[in-house]
Amino acid sequence: MSNPEFQAARAEKSREKILNAALGLFVERGFEEVALKDIAKAAKVSTATLFSHYPQKEALLAGAIDVLAKMRDETTARNTLPVSDALRSIGLSYARRLDNPMLLGLIRMGILLKDKAEGLGQAVNDAWRKPFINRLNDVLDQGVEQRYWLITDRNVAARQFFGMITDAILWPRLFGMSDAAPAGYREAVVDEAIKTFMTRYTVKD
Repeated sequence: MSNPEFQAARAEKSREKILNAALGLFVERGFEEVALKDIAKAAKVSTATLFSHYPQKEALLAGAIDVLAKMRDETTARNTLPVSDALRSIGLSYARRLDNPMLLGLIRMGILLKDKAEGLGQAVNDAWRKPFINRLNDVLDQGVEQRYWLITDRNVAARQFFGMITDAILWPRLFGMSDAAPAGYREAVVDEAIKTFMTRYTVKD
């Protein structure tokens, strides 16, 4: 590896350490309670290194949200499963994302900082939903093409499917109405959402 390549790889590794440390501290303590020097210490980098990448906390927050948005979601690639199985795969992956404590912390932070951090709410919303939208739309299109589902408005169908899972998993946790989901709960929620979805959209013989 040439020296420039080595330096670039080293810089990327530092950014990754800093963002993960920032994400953890923001969720644990809250955005305003965390200083840049705290993040540098948690990331085990110098303050100068942190400042060279992220001189402001707002940039760190945006980067930390992006880390969450890009987390691997374990969804099976398109067209490798029957549409009903692909729907369940996406639903379970989405449910796992909603149950992620980092996401819950960021949503609470977004509520508290809505007047101080422009665009934070939309960024957090994208972090939990956007990675799954295209995958679900692909599966819905595939089901319609195969005449398996009759869907006149794909956006409405997608919102309905994700909404059923969100209502059962995210909101109770967000407002402190329940702790972490018990074993089997996510699967049960997704299976019930699929039953409702299939009842509404499956083509009748």
